[in-house]
Amino acid sequence: IDIMQINMSWRINAISDGQRLRVQLLDCLAEEKRVYILDEITTDLDLYAREGLLRFLRRETEEKGATVFYATHIFDSLAEWATHVMYFSQAKLARCCTMADLIEYQELVAKGTRVPLYVLMREWVFREYDA
Repeated sequence: IDIMQINMSWRINAISDGQRLRVQLLDCLAEEKRVYILDEITTDLDLYAREGLLRFLRRETEEKGATVFYATHIFDSLAEWATHVMYFSQAKLARCCTMADLIEYQELVAKGTRVPLYVLMREWVFREYDA
């Protein structure tokens, strides 16, 4: 409830779409799970709720051993705790490896690139559009 900034007096027919999303997320995440499969879960969240949700998911992985599959186009702050990357291209798995084995990412980190995961994902996505 605190992470999603939910007010217990809200009435579902009188709240915004963003507030409704928070309630739906709470409903989905209230029960502890071993595996979370999430698709663009933070897209419509404000910064505070997004960061709180990502902290929650990180705690689930680090403290409880949960696995999180997180499909997203928002990459900032994920490289700090992601262990693997799965990249799909034209509905097919194009890359699947650990972060440590993601050579292109490691090279960007070594160069001091400011947001290396974003830079790499942008390169892969734009390459498809330029092809």
